Amino acid sequence: MGIFLLPTSIINRLNQLIRKFWWGYNEDTSKIQWVRWNQLSYSKEAGGLGFRDFRSFNLALLAKQGWRILQNPSSLAAMVLKQKYFPKTSFLDATLGARPSFAWRGVCAGLEILREGLVWRVGSGHNINIWKDWWLTSFPSKRVVSTRPVGCECEKELFTVQEYEAVKAIPISAGGGEDRMIWHFSTNGQYSVKSGYHVHRQMEADFQGESSKKTQAIEEVSIFRESLVTDKGTRKQAGSAGLRWAKPMQNSYKLNWDATIRAKEGRVGIGVIVRDYQGQVVGTVRAQRPLRGTPFDGEAYGLLVAAEFSRDLGLQQVCLEGDAKRVVDGLQSKAMDWSLGGCLIEDAKRVLDSSVDWTASHVHREANMAAHQLAKVATEMVEDVYDVERCPSCVFHIVHREMM
Repeated sequence: MGIFLLPTSIINRLNQLIRKFWWGYNEDTSKIQWVRWNQLSYSKEAGGLGFRDFRSFNLALLAKQGWRILQNPSSLAAMVLKQKYFPKTSFLDATLGARPSFAWRGVCAGLEILREGLVWRVGSGHNINIWKDWWLTSFPSKRVVSTRPVGCECEKELFTVQEYEAVKAIPISAGGGEDRMIWHFSTNGQYSVKSGYHVHRQMEADFQGESSKKTQAIEEVSIFRESLVTDKGTRKQAGSAGLRWAKPMQNSYKLNWDATIRAKEGRVGIGVIVRDYQGQVVGTVRAQRPLRGTPFDGEAYGLLVAAEFSRDLGLQQVCLEGDAKRVVDGLQSKAMDWSLGGCLIEDAKRVLDSSVDWTASHVHREANMAAHQLAKVATEMVEDVYDVERCPSCVFHIVHREMM
């Protein structure tokens, strides 16, 4: 199923066997099937029983092959297929062609799913066609729908107000990273058969005019996208710090950061505080950024602002502390994460590695109250505020308590 597109007759037969088994079929009697197969194949949250539809599963497996070709264009299989079937176009624009092999038929069938979920993660922007490509991930259409007026010179005249705000909400890569094509329906930006299956179920529902129903794909894909671990330090974890802020070692600094999301307003408040080994405040940041993303993305954005602030202060040895465990784990991990938050963490790593000797640890919210308060205050501010060798009044009582 992961290499060839199965004939419709075999797919229907496999689905039929599951239906008969569920309704208690045997050779002597055949019971009435009271519910349509499409309904049974919805998730339990959507009113179904979660049975897998073999056609959608077959196509999701084939889409995995296409994803591998996209990610490894220099592999032998990818180069052979390109020379034979799409020598003058990109893989996503490839067609079935004349006398295709069974393997290529399967890959082309999987392209239907890939085209539905692939978007660009903006880096330098050099590889993105702003008028044709899907790059506005926070925008419903994921692409620019307005047309460029003749003779227009101002950037605000190029887009609608909604498009302009969506563009502003895209974080600028600190390290000038490359543009990357990612899978929109997963938490790490990489294609998975599970997410591809649910995307195809949604496509089938739309085609059959059932998009108004609470379909399986809507439920499962939303769960897939929003199942981010936005752990704010509420779970006890081995190796995590205690419930109180602790001073760093002598001749080093401790940097705490936090972020507060205003999802409806499309912005995030970021708070950063740096203290020395005596607990004295070296500097703080209260910043606000446009962002249309998850709490994980907001916390990762806060980490990037903290890394840049540490570099600007010229600190040499820093211990970073945050209460978002997934962000801290991502900072310490070498695994690939192509989500927006993952790209922001990679940018923060590059900034830190280029200028600072650093360590990172996860702490509970109670040990991160100063940064948390700064982030809350930042959501109400219009401009960024950077304080050096001065403690803002909004956190003075917290800092004084933690020094004792």
